[in-house]
Amino acid sequence: MLITAFIDTTYANHFHNINLLSDTFPAGLVVFVFLQAFTLSLKFSNALDISESLKTDLERQVKARTWELEEANRNLYMAVIKDPLTLLYNRQEFENVVYAENIKYGERLQSHVKYSIICLDLDNFKYFNDNFGHSAGDIVLIEFAAILKKIIRSTDLAFRYGGDEFVILMPNTNVKKAISLAKRIVQETQTANKIFASKIEKSMGIKVTLNDSNSITCSIGIAYHIPDTFFNLKNLFWKADKALLQAKKTGKNRIFVNTEQGLVEP
Repeated sequence: MLITAFIDTTYANHFHNINLLSDTFPAGLVVFVFLQAFTLSLKFSNALDISESLKTDLERQVKARTWELEEANRNLYMAVIKDPLTLLYNRQEFENVVYAENIKYGERLQSHVKYSIICLDLDNFKYFNDNFGHSAGDIVLIEFAAILKKIIRSTDLAFRYGGDEFVILMPNTNVKKAISLAKRIVQETQTANKIFASKIEKSMGIKVTLNDSNSITCSIGIAYHIPDTFFNLKNLFWKADKALLQAKKTGKNRIFVNTEQGLVEP
Protein backbone atom coordinates (compact mmCIF):
# COMPACT_ATOMS: atom_id res chain seq x y z
CA MET A 1 0.00 0.00 0.00
CA LEU A 2 2.83 2.44 0.81
CA ILE A 3 4.50 1.69 -2.51
CA THR A 4 1.26 2.27 -4.40
CA ALA A 5 0.64 5.59 -2.58
CA PHE A 6 4.17 6.71 -3.37
CA ILE A 7 3.75 5.85 -7.01
CA ASP A 8 0.39 7.63 -7.26
CA THR A 9 1.84 10.76 -5.56
CA THR A 10 4.81 10.83 -7.89
CA TYR A 11 2.50 10.46 -10.86
CA ALA A 12 0.31 13.37 -9.60
CA ASN A 13 3.31 15.65 -9.03
CA HIS A 14 4.59 15.04 -12.53
CA PHE A 15 1.25 15.56 -14.16
CA HIS A 16 0.49 18.68 -12.12
CA ASN A 17 3.07 20.71 -14.01
CA ILE A 18 2.78 19.96 -17.71
CA ASN A 19 5.68 22.31 -18.43
CA LEU A 20 7.89 20.29 -16.10
CA LEU A 21 6.84 17.14 -17.93
CA SER A 22 7.60 18.88 -21.20
CA ASP A 23 11.00 20.03 -20.06
CA THR A 24 11.92 16.54 -19.02
CA PHE A 25 9.91 14.70 -21.64
CA PRO A 26 12.18 11.78 -22.47
CA ALA A 27 13.20 10.83 -18.92
CA GLY A 28 9.85 11.80 -17.35
CA LEU A 29 7.87 9.74 -19.81
CA VAL A 30 10.02 6.70 -19.21
CA VAL A 31 9.65 7.05 -15.44
CA PHE A 32 5.93 7.66 -15.77
CA VAL A 33 5.40 4.56 -17.91
CA PHE A 34 7.59 2.45 -15.62
CA LEU A 35 5.80 3.58 -12.49
CA GLN A 36 2.39 2.95 -14.01
CA ALA A 37 3.45 -0.50 -15.20
CA PHE A 38 4.84 -1.29 -11.77
CA THR A 39 1.60 -0.12 -10.15
CA LEU A 40 -0.51 -2.26 -12.45
CA SER A 41 1.80 -5.21 -11.80
CA LEU A 42 1.34 -4.86 -8.04
CA LYS A 43 -2.42 -4.58 -8.35
CA PHE A 44 -2.54 -7.58 -10.69
CA SER A 45 -0.39 -9.58 -8.27
CA ASN A 46 -2.69 -8.67 -5.39
CA ALA A 47 -5.69 -9.66 -7.46
CA LEU A 48 -4.09 -13.04 -8.23
CA ASP A 49 -3.36 -13.62 -4.53
CA ILE A 50 -6.96 -12.82 -3.62
CA SER A 51 -8.24 -15.05 -6.44
CA GLU A 52 -6.03 -17.94 -5.34
CA SER A 53 -7.14 -17.50 -1.74
CA LEU A 54 -10.80 -17.54 -2.79
CA LYS A 55 -10.20 -20.60 -4.96
CA THR A 56 -8.52 -22.47 -2.10
CA ASP A 57 -11.30 -21.55 0.30
CA LEU A 58 -13.95 -22.64 -2.22
CA GLU A 59 -12.20 -25.98 -2.81
CA ARG A 60 -12.05 -26.53 0.94
CA GLN A 61 -15.77 -25.79 1.28
CA VAL A 62 -16.61 -28.10 -1.64
CA LYS A 63 -14.55 -30.94 -0.14
CA ALA A 64 -16.19 -30.46 3.26
CA ARG A 65 -19.65 -30.41 1.73
CA THR A 66 -18.89 -33.47 -0.40
CA TRP A 67 -17.71 -35.38 2.68
CA GLU A 68 -20.87 -34.38 4.55
CA LEU A 69 -23.07 -35.62 1.70
CA GLU A 70 -21.14 -38.89 1.44
CA GLU A 71 -21.42 -39.39 5.19
CA ALA A 72 -25.15 -38.68 5.06
CA ASN A 73 -25.54 -41.21 2.25
CA ARG A 74 -23.57 -43.80 4.21
CA ASN A 75 -25.72 -43.24 7.28
CA LEU A 76 -28.89 -43.46 5.21
CA TYR A 77 -27.71 -46.71 3.61
CA MET A 78 -26.85 -48.20 7.00
CA ALA A 79 -30.26 -47.16 8.34
CA VAL A 80 -31.92 -49.03 5.49
CA ILE A 81 -30.01 -52.31 5.85
CA LYS A 82 -29.44 -52.53 9.62
CA ASP A 83 -31.63 -53.07 12.65
CA PRO A 84 -31.46 -49.85 14.70
CA LEU A 85 -31.43 -51.65 18.06
CA THR A 86 -28.87 -54.43 17.59
CA LEU A 87 -27.04 -52.99 14.56
CA LEU A 88 -27.20 -56.40 12.93
CA TYR A 89 -28.52 -56.63 9.39
CA ASN A 90 -32.32 -56.45 9.24
CA ARG A 91 -34.94 -58.72 7.66
CA GLN A 92 -35.13 -56.73 4.44
CA GLU A 93 -31.40 -57.04 3.96
CA PHE A 94 -31.71 -60.76 4.62
CA GLU A 95 -34.13 -61.02 1.69
CA ASN A 96 -31.75 -58.98 -0.47
CA VAL A 97 -28.78 -61.22 0.40
CA VAL A 98 -30.80 -64.40 -0.20
CA TYR A 99 -31.73 -63.14 -3.65
CA ALA A 100 -28.12 -62.21 -4.44
CA GLU A 101 -26.73 -65.52 -3.14
CA ASN A 102 -29.24 -67.53 -5.17
CA ILE A 103 -28.07 -65.73 -8.30
CA LYS A 104 -24.43 -66.21 -7.33
CA TYR A 105 -24.60 -69.93 -6.57
CA GLY A 106 -27.76 -70.99 -8.41
CA GLU A 107 -25.99 -70.96 -11.76
CA ARG A 108 -24.05 -74.06 -10.69
CA LEU A 109 -26.71 -76.75 -10.97
CA GLN A 110 -24.40 -79.56 -9.97
CA SER A 111 -23.13 -77.43 -7.14
CA HIS A 112 -20.40 -78.53 -4.78
CA VAL A 113 -20.75 -75.27 -2.87
CA LYS A 114 -20.52 -75.54 0.92
CA TYR A 115 -23.14 -73.36 2.55
CA SER A 116 -24.79 -73.49 5.98
CA ILE A 117 -27.48 -71.45 7.69
CA ILE A 118 -28.36 -71.09 11.35
CA CYS A 119 -31.76 -69.98 12.68
CA LEU A 120 -31.90 -69.23 16.38
CA ASP A 121 -34.37 -68.00 18.93
CA LEU A 122 -33.94 -66.79 22.51
CA ASP A 123 -35.68 -68.95 25.11
CA ASN A 124 -37.54 -67.20 27.95
CA PHE A 125 -37.25 -63.82 26.29
CA LYS A 126 -40.94 -63.18 26.96
CA TYR A 127 -40.26 -63.59 30.68
CA PHE A 128 -37.92 -60.57 30.60
CA ASN A 129 -40.42 -58.42 28.71
CA ASP A 130 -43.34 -59.41 30.94
CA ASN A 131 -41.54 -59.08 34.27
CA PHE A 132 -39.02 -56.29 33.73
CA GLY A 133 -40.44 -54.38 30.76
CA HIS A 134 -39.49 -53.98 27.11
CA SER A 135 -36.46 -51.88 28.00
CA ALA A 136 -35.03 -54.92 29.74
CA GLY A 137 -35.79 -57.01 26.67
CA ASP A 138 -33.95 -54.46 24.52
CA ILE A 139 -30.89 -54.77 26.75
CA VAL A 140 -30.91 -58.55 26.31
CA LEU A 141 -31.18 -58.19 22.53
CA ILE A 142 -28.33 -55.69 22.38
CA GLU A 143 -26.05 -57.85 24.53
CA PHE A 144 -26.94 -61.02 22.62
CA ALA A 145 -26.19 -59.28 19.31
CA ALA A 146 -22.81 -58.32 20.76
CA ILE A 147 -22.15 -62.02 21.43
CA LEU A 148 -22.92 -62.90 17.82
CA LYS A 149 -20.71 -60.13 16.48
CA LYS A 150 -17.87 -61.33 18.69
CA ILE A 151 -17.89 -64.99 17.68
CA ILE A 152 -18.97 -65.12 14.02
CA ARG A 153 -16.32 -64.96 11.32
CA SER A 154 -15.80 -62.02 9.02
CA THR A 155 -17.34 -64.02 6.16
CA ASP A 156 -20.52 -64.80 8.14
CA LEU A 157 -23.57 -62.54 8.06
CA ALA A 158 -25.80 -62.11 11.13
CA PHE A 159 -29.37 -60.79 10.88
CA ARG A 160 -32.09 -59.87 13.32
CA TYR A 161 -34.97 -61.53 11.53
CA GLY A 162 -37.62 -60.25 13.92
CA GLY A 163 -38.28 -59.98 17.65
CA ASP A 164 -35.88 -62.38 19.33
CA GLU A 165 -35.23 -64.40 16.16
CA PHE A 166 -31.86 -64.29 14.41
CA VAL A 167 -30.30 -65.82 11.30
CA ILE A 168 -26.66 -66.45 10.44
CA LEU A 169 -25.59 -67.11 6.86
CA MET A 170 -22.33 -69.02 6.53
CA PRO A 171 -20.98 -69.14 2.95
CA ASN A 172 -18.26 -71.69 2.15
CA THR A 173 -19.03 -73.53 5.38
CA ASN A 174 -19.81 -77.20 5.95
CA VAL A 175 -22.29 -78.41 8.53
CA LYS A 176 -19.60 -79.42 11.04
CA LYS A 177 -18.37 -75.84 11.33
CA ALA A 178 -21.94 -74.60 11.59
CA ILE A 179 -22.61 -77.00 14.47
CA SER A 180 -19.40 -75.88 16.17
CA LEU A 181 -20.50 -72.24 15.99
CA ALA A 182 -24.00 -73.12 17.20
CA LYS A 183 -22.61 -74.90 20.27
CA ARG A 184 -20.47 -71.91 21.11
CA ILE A 185 -23.48 -69.58 20.82
CA VAL A 186 -25.42 -71.80 23.24
CA GLN A 187 -22.55 -71.76 25.75
CA GLU A 188 -21.91 -68.03 25.44
CA THR A 189 -25.60 -67.25 25.92
CA GLN A 190 -25.81 -69.27 29.13
CA THR A 191 -22.73 -67.55 30.49
CA ALA A 192 -24.07 -64.11 29.53
CA ASN A 193 -27.07 -64.25 31.88
CA LYS A 194 -25.05 -62.58 34.62
CA ILE A 195 -24.27 -59.80 32.16
CA PHE A 196 -27.93 -59.49 31.15
CA ALA A 197 -29.01 -59.16 34.78
CA SER A 198 -26.22 -56.74 35.69
CA LYS A 199 -26.92 -54.48 32.70
CA ILE A 200 -30.65 -54.38 33.45
CA GLU A 201 -30.10 -53.64 37.15
CA LYS A 202 -27.63 -50.87 36.40
CA SER A 203 -29.72 -49.30 33.65
CA MET A 204 -33.18 -49.63 35.20
CA GLY A 205 -32.44 -49.72 38.92
CA ILE A 206 -34.37 -52.93 39.53
CA LYS A 207 -33.42 -56.27 41.03
CA VAL A 208 -33.17 -59.17 38.56
CA THR A 209 -33.17 -62.70 39.93
CA LEU A 210 -32.55 -65.52 37.45
CA ASN A 211 -32.64 -69.27 37.80
CA ASP A 212 -32.67 -72.28 35.48
CA SER A 213 -36.34 -71.83 34.64
CA ASN A 214 -36.24 -68.17 33.56
CA SER A 215 -32.70 -67.48 32.36
CA ILE A 216 -32.02 -66.72 28.71
CA THR A 217 -30.97 -69.71 26.62
CA CYS A 218 -30.83 -70.31 22.90
CA SER A 219 -32.58 -72.80 20.62
CA ILE A 220 -30.95 -73.37 17.24
CA GLY A 221 -31.83 -74.95 13.92
CA ILE A 222 -29.26 -75.68 11.22
CA ALA A 223 -29.55 -76.53 7.54
CA TYR A 224 -26.86 -76.95 4.93
CA HIS A 225 -26.58 -77.22 1.17
CA ILE A 226 -26.43 -80.81 -0.04
CA PRO A 227 -23.80 -81.21 -2.81
CA ASP A 228 -24.97 -81.92 -6.36
CA THR A 229 -28.40 -80.42 -5.74
CA PHE A 230 -29.90 -77.14 -6.91
CA PHE A 231 -28.86 -74.30 -4.64
CA ASN A 232 -31.77 -72.42 -3.08
CA LEU A 233 -30.99 -70.41 0.03
CA LYS A 234 -34.64 -69.70 0.77
CA ASN A 235 -35.29 -73.43 0.98
CA LEU A 236 -32.31 -73.79 3.31
CA PHE A 237 -33.81 -71.10 5.52
CA TRP A 238 -37.12 -72.98 5.73
CA LYS A 239 -35.26 -76.19 6.62
CA ALA A 240 -33.26 -74.43 9.32
CA ASP A 241 -36.44 -72.84 10.68
CA LYS A 242 -38.08 -76.27 10.83
CA ALA A 243 -35.11 -77.58 12.81
CA LEU A 244 -35.42 -74.57 15.14
CA LEU A 245 -39.07 -75.38 15.82
CA GLN A 246 -38.06 -78.91 16.72
CA ALA A 247 -35.47 -77.56 19.16
CA LYS A 248 -38.12 -75.40 20.84
CA LYS A 249 -40.61 -78.27 21.05
CA THR A 250 -38.16 -80.68 22.66
CA GLY A 251 -37.30 -78.55 25.64
CA LYS A 252 -35.43 -75.44 24.38
CA ASN A 253 -31.72 -74.74 24.71
CA ARG A 254 -31.07 -77.37 22.04
CA ILE A 255 -29.59 -77.67 18.57
CA PHE A 256 -31.22 -79.59 15.74
CA VAL A 257 -29.90 -80.15 12.22
CA ASN A 258 -32.11 -80.75 9.21
CA THR A 259 -30.31 -83.58 7.38
CA GLU A 260 -31.16 -85.89 4.50
CA GLN A 261 -32.21 -88.43 7.14
CA GLY A 262 -34.42 -85.95 8.98
CA LEU A 263 -34.13 -83.75 12.07
CA VAL A 264 -31.32 -84.86 14.36
CA GLU A 265 -29.41 -83.52 17.35
CA PRO A 266 -25.66 -83.32 16.74
